[in-house]
Amino acid sequence: MREITNPLQACLDVLIRPNPVFARLATANNWSWVPFALLVIISTLPAYAYFSSVDIQWYQDLIINQTMADVSPAEQDVARSGMTRDNMITLTLMFAAIGMIMVNALMALYLNMMTKMDPEQVHSYGDWYGMTWWVNMPNIIGAILSLLVISLSSTDRLPPESLNVTSLAYWLNLPMSSDWFSLLQSVRLESFWSIYLLAAGISQWTQIKSNTTWLIAALPYLLVWGIWAVTAAV
Repeated sequence: MREITNPLQACLDVLIRPNPVFARLATANNWSWVPFALLVIISTLPAYAYFSSVDIQWYQDLIINQTMADVSPAEQDVARSGMTRDNMITLTLMFAAIGMIMVNALMALYLNMMTKMDPEQVHSYGDWYGMTWWVNMPNIIGAILSLLVISLSSTDRLPPESLNVTSLAYWLNLPMSSDWFSLLQSVRLESFWSIYLLAAGISQWTQIKSNTTWLIAALPYLLVWGIWAVTAAV
């Protein structure tokens, strides 16, 4: 087994052999800045590519017809005026980066609380926050696939689902008007990969039993998806 000597190597290895990576991260300092930078930059590239090339008038009409069909024409005009190409690029990139930072901060708080069941657990909130960036590395694979679909497309009228080509919404060709769109847009193949990595990380950093580590890793996803599903069904 090769020794993990630097954070770039760890970014690759965590995808295929996470246990030695998390064992090494337990003693490494400041390595989590690397996956943080990679995720923030690469995860926003599909949105930049999409809004830079999409037929913006077609996109405006699509969004308004699918999500604002019941509002007044005046309100539709206000919404359309705000959906300029520059605004969509700026807002999407900004909210994508801020969203990742906030979601990971909440996940780290959850992990810090749940792992206190192990009396020998010594890792701080900051340590768990660092781990959240490592377990989200599969998102880079999804972002690259989406970027390829957008870049290689021969049309400038790709549906917005193309921003997440690993999501169920994309594979089911679900329109944005569907009550299930947001939920199925969030259910991506790499989500299950991240659950596996999270379980591996918890098992390396704590003495918690295997079944419990899997429960801790999967519970946030199951709760969010479950609440979302109930809301969509109602």
